[in-house]
Amino acid sequence: MVDYNSTPFINDWNEDGKKDLLTGQTGEYGGTNNVRVYLNIGEDSMPVFGSYTAITCGGAPINLQRACPVVYDLNRDGLKDLISGDINGYVYFYPNSGTNGAPVFAGNQRLTTQGGAYISDGLAEPHIHFNDWDEDGDLDLVFGEYGPYNGNIRVYLNLTNPGIEENHNIIISNFNLSITPTIITNQASIDYTLAKPTTVKINVYSNNGCLIATPVNGYQESGQKHFLLNFDNALTPGIYFIQIQAGNYTETKRITLLK
Repeated sequence: MVDYNSTPFINDWNEDGKKDLLTGQTGEYGGTNNVRVYLNIGEDSMPVFGSYTAITCGGAPINLQRACPVVYDLNRDGLKDLISGDINGYVYFYPNSGTNGAPVFAGNQRLTTQGGAYISDGLAEPHIHFNDWDEDGDLDLVFGEYGPYNGNIRVYLNLTNPGIEENHNIIISNFNLSITPTIITNQASIDYTLAKPTTVKINVYSNNGCLIATPVNGYQESGQKHFLLNFDNALTPGIYFIQIQAGNYTETKRITLLK
């Protein structure tokens, strides 16, 4: 049984010739915010789904409340990517840096219009699909708004070919994130560089995707940054994930806490 408000999408996730099930989770009624994949252990014509696996980004479970995941090769590099709406109405793009049979996601960007504004319904979890709406050879975004409020369907035309990486410049370079050491007892040093002023948020997640703390959340000027992250003595030893959001770029790194 999946969680409330789950949104399904069918895709051959592990490229074994059988349809698998992807679904978002609500995270509001005792569940998680994870995006899950249920692999088909039956036949393609008669699917049987085993236990789920949380899809990760940077090693940490993807944490989007009321996620509405879909799978398309959005940047036209031959690899399937993950795209999802969330409860805040934004659309997140996770480019695949692995393979089609074993996707790997290291970061995400919020999709924007040509003018740089975030694509959003302003209310809640947009349901999204991609189709060559105007038949010009590229993928356009078809966007369903949350029904109880607006319920409109929009089309965002892709203005140039071949894909979103060129079209909207949403993929920005790594901002030289460094977290040392990766095995710690109580403190980690976080260093990064901002090419321009932006809002920065640092989140700490447990190994099961639960948000532990948000020690940084605010506007920062450009330049090199240094931050010492102290871990509460009450935290149990194990694996934790440090996620940094800078503008529309997100990167996650794993650390191990010892006692």
